[in-house]
Amino acid sequence: MKQKSNTLKTIIYPLALLLSSCLQDNYIANPNDYPSSWIPNILDKFREGRNRFEATSMTFPENLILFSGTLSDSLHFSLNSILLCRQPASKPPFKQDALKTGLQITVCPTQNLGMFEDFDSIPPAPQFLEKSTEIDSLATIRDYNKWISRKRNLIQAIPVIICNAGVEKILLEQQDKKLTMIQEAKDELGNWRPIEYWIFPRCDYSRAPIELLPNDLILTRIIRYKGDFETDIRLKLRSNLYLYYSNSYRGTIHKSQFNLPERVQRNYSEDGKIDKHTSDMFFLNY
Repeated sequence: MKQKSNTLKTIIYPLALLLSSCLQDNYIANPNDYPSSWIPNILDKFREGRNRFEATSMTFPENLILFSGTLSDSLHFSLNSILLCRQPASKPPFKQDALKTGLQITVCPTQNLGMFEDFDSIPPAPQFLEKSTEIDSLATIRDYNKWISRKRNLIQAIPVIICNAGVEKILLEQQDKKLTMIQEAKDELGNWRPIEYWIFPRCDYSRAPIELLPNDLILTRIIRYKGDFETDIRLKLRSNLYLYYSNSYRGTIHKSQFNLPERVQRNYSEDGKIDKHTSDMFFLNY
């Protein structure tokens, strides 16, 4: 009986999407239909993060693309590089459908990776000679070496597999090798609200799309948060005109993570209130 129910669900879901696509511009994937029973085994060659990250407000995400390539049974991961096993997967993870938007995002909360706690740290600014516009190369190199050799703590990160389960290639947006993707959580009323925000920098940056062929995958990682509020958490990914959502998982956050940092509100508003256009950009609703 269960098999018949799953088969019927598989048939009805693409038809529903096909009909709904006539009524809306955005394709919103249903995370409840993601087959999350099969994922690659991710082997972390680097020691895992020990502590979860506690945030007092929304955080800018760390969605660095660690690997993009062909599907395999195992992904061998280290902190700075990743190598994919050459053997093909022993069994197909997803059933291909006729939808062009066959992107599926699977969060793997049972597996743990490491991430530096100061993942958003940037090198110090150059030093200048006194009363001059010329850069003090010795002072600049000294500051940089001090920054690069600083003590760094590891925190827990959750691996995320993004797979093209469709029959045509998909172009994914990226910004400086990061996916335009944020985490959302349910509040006390059961509404999905962002706990991360996205900012498009005003200076030059790379946004060349990534081509994902059928059965290709991307491996990235997300922050595993810690707080006093247990709730459901999921990923929201924006690529061109499409929105995608991952499967949800149980986690803990602080309720204050539903609020933007004060410095962000000051920088992007005149009266302390964020206008709709800016809010849509922050939370990938554009």
